[in-house]
Amino acid sequence: MRSTGFIPLVALPLVAVLALAGTGCRKQAAAAPPVSPLPAEKSPPPEMKPPEVGTPKAETPTLVVPPAKPPRPRKSPSNPAAQPEPDPAAVEPASPKPEPPRISPRYTPQQQAEFRRRTNEAIAIAERNLQAVNGRLLSKAQSDLAEKVRGFLAQAREAMQAADWFRAENLASKARVLSEELLAPK
Repeated sequence: MRSTGFIPLVALPLVAVLALAGTGCRKQAAAAPPVSPLPAEKSPPPEMKPPEVGTPKAETPTLVVPPAKPPRPRKSPSNPAAQPEPDPAAVEPASPKPEPPRISPRYTPQQQAEFRRRTNEAIAIAERNLQAVNGRLLSKAQSDLAEKVRGFLAQAREAMQAADWFRAENLASKARVLSEELLAPK
């Protein structure tokens, strides 16, 4: 048989491509570990649809997937409709939550007397300063400051009634300092 130069010319690029494809990449990538799906609800395997008679495509069966079941609503632990209504006379009103106990230091009678004296002194100064600005026309900031002084004085008196001497003196001192700011010229 006589060969023509056509076949070797066509075969040469084909052989070169196959040679390059066969060498592949020298670097190998690490394969990721296989991922297994989390176990879910067991569902029946997809059903195989039997081939229809008389159709030419009987060689490849068609998969039929059953429709997904809607999720069931969760039952609440207590069904309010199933429980009888409680008798209003039998239900006791909720008692208010008791205050947590206060942890306060124990003072000697002399210390208590000293706290009481300083508290009363600070309250008297703050009230005198409030009386001094009572007739004046106050700016918005000054009237806010006067309200804060009155609030601290009320809280100091409540603390004195509760025998919380440290807190009472602290609040009375705050009232005194703020009332002195009211008297300061601007």
